[in-house]
Amino acid sequence: MPWRDEIVSNPRLGSAHGGVLASLIDLAGMYAILTQTTAVSATAGLHVDYHRPATAGPIRVRSKVVKLGRTLSVASADLFGPSEGLVASGRGSYLMR
Repeated sequence: MPWRDEIVSNPRLGSAHGGVLASLIDLAGMYAILTQTTAVSATAGLHVDYHRPATAGPIRVRSKVVKLGRTLSVASADLFGPSEGLVASGRGSYLMR
C-alpha cells in the first residue's frame, strides 16, 4: 500500500492510524481466501496485534489461508514497513456462503 498523508493519526510521530492497518489486514485475509474460492461473504471476527508504528513509506502485506472451511474460513496477515520491520499482524475469520 503506498503511503498517503491522510492515514496519519499522530502527526508528531508521523504514524499511520491503527484502523487503516486493521482494514488492510482484514482485506488481505479476505483476498487470500478469494484466491481459493469465491464464497466469502463477510468478516466474522478480526484480531490485530500492533508491533511498532507504521511510519512514512510503503506498507507491504503478506497473507495466507490458515483454514478453508464450508461455513467459516481463517486467514492471517503480516504488515511490514519500509524498513522491512513487522508493523502489525492479525488473523481474521470469514463467513462463507
